[in-house]
Amino acid sequence: MLASRPLEDLARCPPGGRLTQADLLRCLAEVAAAPVGTVGWQFRTYQQPNTPLIVFGAGPAVTNVTANAFAAFVLLRHTQYRDLGVELDDLTVGVVVTPSKVRPWDTSMVATSGGWRPDAETLGSWTALWGVPGRPTKAA
Repeated sequence: MLASRPLEDLARCPPGGRLTQADLLRCLAEVAAAPVGTVGWQFRTYQQPNTPLIVFGAGPAVTNVTANAFAAFVLLRHTQYRDLGVELDDLTVGVVVTPSKVRPWDTSMVATSGGWRPDAETLGSWTALWGVPGRPTKAA
């Protein structure tokens, strides 16, 4: 289930889980440096007990494909952290920034809550693509 109160959800995030401008600029620079013909992503996950899980990403562009990919990543991390038994608030908030032609970047957000989980086949596909928390993954 995707949450529908983005600003309220984001406001619930603890100050320590909010991204610094230096983090943002570093992530955007790394995405921009992705080799031609590839799609670069950078992710940071902020987790503190009994607070929303925060997933921050920097991606290549705003398209339906990248929007759906980021939503899948947030839903996957929400499921994985719940499965790990990490003491989290029931909410996971994801924010992705992408380069923009009109301003320095565009910002999109997705949030989810509850015990929703993908079916086993989808979970396996997403895990193969995005990996597990704490282990870097090079997606093809």
